[in-house]
Amino acid sequence: MALLVAGSAHRLRQITAQGRLAKRLERLEIAARSMGAERRMGPRMPHACRAIIRLDGIEHATASIDLGHQGVMLERPPALLTLGNTEATVRLEAIGTFPAKLVALDVQTLSLKLLQPREPAAAERLSALMQQLDRDNAAILETARRFADDLTGAFTEALASRRLTQAMLFSNELSPIAGTSPQQFTHPALGFFEHVLPPIAARYYAPDKGVAYAVATDRNCYVPVHHPAYQQPQRPDDPRFSHSFSRHRRIYDDRWTLRAARFSPWPVVQAYRRDMPRGFGELVRDVSAPVIVLGRRWGAAQIAYSLDLDD
Repeated sequence: MALLVAGSAHRLRQITAQGRLAKRLERLEIAARSMGAERRMGPRMPHACRAIIRLDGIEHATASIDLGHQGVMLERPPALLTLGNTEATVRLEAIGTFPAKLVALDVQTLSLKLLQPREPAAAERLSALMQQLDRDNAAILETARRFADDLTGAFTEALASRRLTQAMLFSNELSPIAGTSPQQFTHPALGFFEHVLPPIAARYYAPDKGVAYAVATDRNCYVPVHHPAYQQPQRPDDPRFSHSFSRHRRIYDDRWTLRAARFSPWPVVQAYRRDMPRGFGELVRDVSAPVIVLGRRWGAAQIAYSLDLDD
């Protein structure tokens, strides 16, 4: 289902003007892929390695984004414009070659199911790598859980002391701030967020240890507060600066944030390329845990760690 929806959405994007319809199609694709992800035989973990994919008799150089016992997500090669069928072969550096089947695609990535390799050593190397990745990610998953617990505790205490109401905390009312680009929004609980969230996020933000950000994101993918370096006033004459360093009060409804903040019922590790000038296209490991308040999902605690081919 996910592959069918993704393919249809991609084709419709090509024949429709950019705008509301294209965005709704993208959201539908994200929802379908997220539902499909929960049916995986096992989790996938961020892992960047060089790869060669062979499709329709043509080889394309690319790299992995995340990897599992039975699946891999690859960066979509720029030269790969059309797909004739879903049968493929994938050669993963230092692991081996696997026959594979395409199960999902979008404009940036290809997701494939890995089939049994002809060489048993390849399966053994993959299994050993996944065990290592599980060990490596255990600590950061626990950190994301603590971040989420801190947010839950702060929200619950504010509700109990009547500094905040449930209607405010869970509000979907986002009002555009005039004259901002990228668009920023106010929220009924924005004053509370701006007072309470910075000291909590600061406990987990450690740039010297490779932490790119630690933010609280509500289920609408609204980030009310960011770190001081990325919470600067917008510069109307410098859109690149505003895009990159005025990251607060904004909505980030990409598929990674949607999965973290709305769809995933448990802590998740995923990888994506950031849209930031310090390392434009920088690959990061995003670790998130759901924030549940009084039995309701508020959103997620998200921590990102730098990730590249040298890791």
